[in-house]
Amino acid sequence: MSKSILVFPSTIDESVSFAADAKRWGRKVVGASSVENDPYVAHYAAWEKLPYINEDHFFERLKEIIEHHEVDSIFTPHAPTHLFLTKILNRLPDIKLMGESPQGKNMNRVNDARQLASEGLRKISALTDQKDRLREDFLASLLAYAIPLYGECLLEKIYALCAIFCDAPKGDVIEIGSFFGKSAYVLNRLAAYFNTGLTISVDPWNMEDTIQKESPDNIQALSRVWDWDIVFQGFLLTMQGIHTPPFNYIRKASVQAYEQYSQSSFIESDQFGRTPVAGHIAVLHIDGNHDEQAVWDDLNLWGSKIVDGGWIIFDDYTWSQGDGPRIVADSMKKEERYKIEKNFVAGGAAFFKVRYHSE
Repeated sequence: MSKSILVFPSTIDESVSFAADAKRWGRKVVGASSVENDPYVAHYAAWEKLPYINEDHFFERLKEIIEHHEVDSIFTPHAPTHLFLTKILNRLPDIKLMGESPQGKNMNRVNDARQLASEGLRKISALTDQKDRLREDFLASLLAYAIPLYGECLLEKIYALCAIFCDAPKGDVIEIGSFFGKSAYVLNRLAAYFNTGLTISVDPWNMEDTIQKESPDNIQALSRVWDWDIVFQGFLLTMQGIHTPPFNYIRKASVQAYEQYSQSSFIESDQFGRTPVAGHIAVLHIDGNHDEQAVWDDLNLWGSKIVDGGWIIFDDYTWSQGDGPRIVADSMKKEERYKIEKNFVAGGAAFFKVRYHSE
């Protein structure tokens, strides 16, 4: 039987979050704090009162709790407590302090984002001659918030998205397939930063439209595992928390969403209000159902609204679980109605800067 984790002080929100994760790992979590009435007692399997760290009898009481609850690890998100424990735990050689120090963790978060941004600017410079339009501090902020979000928008793809927005024209930014909102957040922040236009997420958030019938059985089965209403609520959690206006969404399958988009001068939702649309598209990110016909529908419908110099992105161009995006993207390059000015592959996605010529 595994031993217990002591969380101190248990009154901090991050302590409660850690305790929930640890319980999912199958660990017993003991909370402790120095206040008389801890409002979070119910979140722990057991709770003990500890003196404040500057009181003389703190160490003896800590030792009693460790022995009574068979504790082998201590977690604290509280910077003064972490510093204090690092100095006294040499007296308890069988006890380990879990995780980074709060001060180290948060300073590293800043430094890591700045380092990634510095490296990213060098990579972005290989994709655009207008890299000077992108500030390093903005890119660091974008990465710091985007990377922890759930989704498969790889770092190399984020760099590529930054590059294309440096020379994208004005117009709407359309994402087909948003899932929990990771790439939607990136597109929205870039569109706002460069003043490109409205960002619209298009996704039905339902199983029927999501199942990719040309993919292996395990991929199809995954669509049945998700509770799509909860995924949609997760998308709203992301975008209501960190979006930048103008932004909105259409909760419909791509074909029905296009009908709404093409026939209306605005998009409206309870969460984001009424947002006017330009009616022409500067950036089109195709990441919905990857069955070949579904990708063709996305390109033929939404691609008809691309303005000269706009960008079309086929996510999962190099996907190992289906060929739809690659087949359609490769076919598009051969079509006379498209003039491909630039194209490259980054982070598994294919990027095309196009001129669209109506037939």
